[in-house]
Amino acid sequence: MTTGSVIEVTILTWIYFLLTGICSVQIVNLDVPEIIKNGTVPYVVLDCDYSYSPSDVQGLVVKWYFNGDPEAVYQWIPSQYPQALGLFKDRLDLRYQASTDPFTVHRALKILNPSTELSGDYTCKVSSFEDEDSVTKKMTVYAPPSNVNIRTFKPTEDSVNVTCVAEGIHPIPDVNMVYYKHNNNKRTPVIVYGLIPEYDYTDGSYNVSVSKNFEDNSLLGETAFECEFHIMEANFSTRKKITYLPGSRSSSVSKASVSSAHGITLYNNGSCLVSSAASIKVTVLLTLVLLVSRRMT
Repeated sequence: MTTGSVIEVTILTWIYFLLTGICSVQIVNLDVPEIIKNGTVPYVVLDCDYSYSPSDVQGLVVKWYFNGDPEAVYQWIPSQYPQALGLFKDRLDLRYQASTDPFTVHRALKILNPSTELSGDYTCKVSSFEDEDSVTKKMTVYAPPSNVNIRTFKPTEDSVNVTCVAEGIHPIPDVNMVYYKHNNNKRTPVIVYGLIPEYDYTDGSYNVSVSKNFEDNSLLGETAFECEFHIMEANFSTRKKITYLPGSRSSSVSKASVSSAHGITLYNNGSCLVSSAASIKVTVLLTLVLLVSRRMT
């Protein structure tokens, strides 16, 4: 190509960018999946589509950030191989190509086996010597609970505690509890307010529980309690229900319980703990004493 042709192409390129309004680097679209169910897809692509001008190509850099951390988790400079950093070091397919343009080819993240710990805000930042642009979007990887349970026990003779538990859920759900009163053969739902969830984080998910005490005299006969765990981002809900009869003993805790220790059954009568083996020995001994005393008389 002659010098005149190069100049002509350069002029035409600048005219194109001027007419289309592209004067500096600009993110056109950030495509981030909003919701993914944990363990259901082998990969997910987060694409950062941007435009640039001829003056941007020399200093062009694409970076991705996670959850507001100032340290990038991904960096690509055209003509160089992309880098995965930090938490994403072994979680990206760095060979993935989002386009055939050498200045946008590695603009995207291809995340392998997305899991709950990768839920959060993703920021794409594209910069050059002339300008920079950044956009942030959220991706949630949710996990339904592995187990949901509702149970009751009686802290006093005239009250009941209702506890709801969800295990292995992500993210932290909204928890609702209601109970149903029976009035004139109609079930009237009563929302329970003032619940304070307790939770702990283990292996990428949460164990969440709520608990509430009720006086028996506040419940009219047989009462159904229901707990709901709701993940708003995923529009996911799961419910569990239990029926309680005021005045009855709880099925979870009773005054007389049975446990096992070292292969010997122990019976707890509320005041003392007696082994079955010891009980048999005492019975035999008393029988022998009774027989001896009869022979002597």
